[in-house]
Amino acid sequence: MPLRARYDGYADWYEGWKLLAFYGAHPCFNGPHIEWKDDGGMRAHPTYRLAGWHQESPWWGEFVRKRVGMRHHPLADLLNAFINTGLAIEHITELGNRPVPTILGIRARKP
Repeated sequence: MPLRARYDGYADWYEGWKLLAFYGAHPCFNGPHIEWKDDGGMRAHPTYRLAGWHQESPWWGEFVRKRVGMRHHPLADLLNAFINTGLAIEHITELGNRPVPTILGIRARKP
């Protein structure tokens, strides 16, 4: 299912609520293209722009994404999905305990 259709569905679902909070993996620094190094650094592999479902990659380690895969959308696709459904983005935050953020939070409202 395209990201646009997925967020259109959310916009319809919460029609009476007017507010949507998104809290998830930061697509720039916590996606299928990121390999975390033992020294706290990271290596970015050239799969960032490949939107959609990703199966196992050798650098994922022994975590849940290695067992079940993961869905990834580049940051622009994610933000545009909010905008294209008529949501006004009010606030964005980047969280995590590493030097680069691993979590992205977005608060959006339907005007």
